[in-house]
Formats: sequence, structure tokens, C-alpha cells
Amino acid sequence: GGCLQTFVIVGLTSGVFSVYLPYLINDYHFTNTQTSTLIALRASLAFAALFLMTGYLRLLDIRLGLAVAGLCSAASFFLYGFAADNYPVALVAACLAGMAYGFGGMVPVTIIIGRWFKDHNATALGFCAAGSGVAAIAGPIAITALTETFSVPAAFTVESGVITLIVAVIFLLVRNRPIDTPTEPDAPAPEVGGVPVAPAEGPGMSRRGFLLMLAGITMLGGFATTGNAHLAVLFRSEGFTAVEIALLLSAEGIAMTVGKGLFGVIADAVGTFRANFLYFLVAIAGYALCMVSARTHDTALAVTAVSLAGVGLSLATVGLAVWVTELSSAAEFERNVKRMQIAYVSGAVLVGVMPGFLADTLGSYIPAYIIFTGFAAATMVIVQTQYVIQGTHRGKNKH
Repeated sequence: GGCLQTFVIVGLTSGVFSVYLPYLINDYHFTNTQTSTLIALRASLAFAALFLMTGYLRLLDIRLGLAVAGLCSAASFFLYGFAADNYPVALVAACLAGMAYGFGGMVPVTIIIGRWFKDHNATALGFCAAGSGVAAIAGPIAITALTETFSVPAAFTVESGVITLIVAVIFLLVRNRPIDTPTEPDAPAPEVGGVPVAPAEGPGMSRRGFLLMLAGITMLGGFATTGNAHLAVLFRSEGFTAVEIALLLSAEGIAMTVGKGLFGVIADAVGTFRANFLYFLVAIAGYALCMVSARTHDTALAVTAVSLAGVGLSLATVGLAVWVTELSSAAEFERNVKRMQIAYVSGAVLVGVMPGFLADTLGSYIPAYIIFTGFAAATMVIVQTQYVIQGTHRGKNKH
């Protein structure tokens, strides 16, 4: 059930939605700024849900809470099917998608795994998280086939129906808790960047260092969330076909899935400090090559570029969860988790409209990706500086 939930909410509702952006511009006649606004609005509603999650789960509990979030996703895609030349309908659809992502993502999945599993929780959560990876790989190809064979509204409608069926299966599979456990509502498990975090083990950050980390994580949310969401329109605006873009996004999905799995292995082998350098440099190279390959229409280079970007963007999930654990003291851990999660989501909100605005103003998405690449470089400097200050940059991780 958890795997299907992340397939629908983290995968289809958020990650794979970018494949639709070129169609919203070309077929629905939205401007670049309008399409970017839809992404920013979705992020804003997900951001608001962070503050309402405890009450939401107390009211509905897990089983019904997952179902309501899933149906919000289905309703979102259904409304997008009727949004051609009707931007207000698209705005409502984006709001529903944000609510679905905020209330139905990894937080409730983490809680239900904690209720049902006494051992191997990490393995179970990894299996659940794999659902979003499957969506990232298969979704772009399936959606592009539907839009190219039938129409954009047809693709939205079919996806709405598929999500509704999956939500029904999740509702049949999931129970709130084993019968012999207490019925008091759980507090959402600590998570940041969509990944559950372990207890803190670091010496703690100074106030100035923590504020710098918040700034870096805000930029991380900007380039990882908004930058990734606009890759499809970057390549489409430079002349790539819909089929080429679908293959590129699927390649990125494969690379991102592999990158998430390898980050912890590499960090345990050589230390998080060195792993950070590797992943940041890969992300920077990936975004830089995305700009070059899009402008030169070099398909082979584009596959390399999005694959590097996909691996590097693992920093926004697994990497971020490791940072908050290793750099926080036990006393400040829970505060840091909440504030870093807020900073990450606010990054997507703050720069969400920027790519479309720049594209409408300057005629290209390239300037936005120059900024995103700069964000990645600045975040690398901030994070690595904290590791040096704390003296945790030498050798392997303690754990």
C-alpha cells in the first residue's frame, strides 16, 4: 500500500507532472509564467499542509487520510482535462495536487510503516519509496504515448481514472494499525526532503551556521524541485520532440533511483563530506550540460546530462536527511528537522514562477538554469563549510 501511495502521490502527482508542461503551453495555450505558477501553487499548498498534518491525521487517521489525499490527486488530473484555455480551472487543479502531495506523501507512509513493522523498518520504507522511482521511469513514456496518440485531455482523464483505481486498491490493502496496538494518534515521524531521518549524532551548529544552512537548503529546494520540474519545457522550447523528452525524463528517473540507493553506500564508504562533493559536482555538471545539450540539440549529450542531474538530485532527499542527522545535536534535532523541511519546501515556492517569467521575458529557459546551477554551487559551499567547521569532513561517517 505504501509503495502504491508513493507511486501516485510522490511520483505521478509531483515528479512526473513535468511531462505535461510543454503540452499546457502548446495545446492549452498557457504562457510560460502561467505553467510555472501552477508548479509554485502546488508547492505552496504542500507547504501549508506541513502545518496541518497532525490535525489531518488525528481527524482521519492513516487509511482514510491516504484515500482522501489520493482522491484529491485524481480530481486534480480530472480537472486538468477540462482546463484547456481555462486557466482558473488549472489553478484549482494545482491546489488539489498540492493538497494531495502535502497530506498523502512520505509522512503518513512513514507512520504506517512504524505501526506495522517492529524490525526492518528501513527496508520497508525503501520499498515504499521505490514506488516514486517506478513512476519516474515509466510515467513519462506512458503519458507521452497517450497525449500523442489521443489528446492532452484524454491523457489527463485516463491518468485520473488510473489513480482512482489505485487509491481503491490502497484503501483495501491498508489498515490503520494492528489490532493489539494503542489507538492514540501518532505524531508525524521526523522527515526532511521526503526521507525519514535518524536521531541526531552531531555536535550542533552555531546560530550563524544554522541560518546559512537554511539559506542553502532553500536554494536546494529551488534548484532540485523547480529546476527538475521544468526540464521538459527546457528541452521542448529548444526543439526536442515529445518522444525524445519522454525518454530523457525516464532516463533521469532511472538515474535518480540509482543515485538515491548509492548515496548512503558511498557516504558510509568514504564519508558524507566526500560523497557531498561527488553528488554536488555531478548535479552542477548535469544542469550545465542540460543547457548545452538543449541548445545544440545533442540527444546523446542530453541523456548524459539528465542522468547526471538525476543522480545529483539525490542530495535533495537522502543527502538532506543525512545532513540534518550529522550536523545537528540531539537537543536541536527536532527543531532543525522542522525548519529544514520548511526551508526546502519554501525554496520551491519562492522560485516556482521564476523559470516561466524569465522564459516569457527573455525568450528562453536557459537563464533560469544558469541561476539553478549557481544555486547548486552555493549550496555545496554552505554545506561543506559546515562539515569543515564541525570537523566531520575527515574520514568515514561514525555510523
